[in-house]
Amino acid sequence: MSLICHGTTTCTAAEVGPFMQNISAACGNNGDCQLPDIMTVVANVGNYVLGLVGAVVLLMFVVGGFYMIASGGNMDRVKTGKRYITTSIVGLLIVFGAFAAIQTLKAVLTGSPTGTSIPGQVVDCTGQPDGNNCGFNMECQSGICMPSCEAADREHAGFSCYDTQDPSFAGHLSSCFAQACPGPAPVQCCIFK
Repeated sequence: MSLICHGTTTCTAAEVGPFMQNISAACGNNGDCQLPDIMTVVANVGNYVLGLVGAVVLLMFVVGGFYMIASGGNMDRVKTGKRYITTSIVGLLIVFGAFAAIQTLKAVLTGSPTGTSIPGQVVDCTGQPDGNNCGFNMECQSGICMPSCEAADREHAGFSCYDTQDPSFAGHLSSCFAQACPGPAPVQCCIFK
């Protein structure tokens, strides 16, 4: 076990680099990575690529526009400018198509229509067996879609989802564990004492 990520529930960019920032500390320290950690890395890389593509497309629009404006009536330069602009638009469409494909893959892997489940979102679990996945860290329990944390609390020990970085909960949370609640990484399954 290493202590690359320390003091928080997630790793910072300074600890693990920009592509792995916001992965869970368990993944960064122990290599105990779960699907949300992998999706976080994919999202980070995707955001980086989208930023690069956006910059390149803007540059190609400027170059294409410059060729067209500075053509002085020369049809070859106008065609070159149009080619720059058309090629950059096609490239942008390819990137957006890839982004849509990644979002679709994320939705398939997490088992929800949007790839995530929003706390409080109504998901119909009527007729679904208990334990059936109905969203990210969500499962059906008695016909209701609820966080896995609360669904697994069969002994009624009082587990629920809390933002562990919220100062109002400081000193009141115990037995916390990650990856049982929907939402960002500071939200963990804990007992409020």
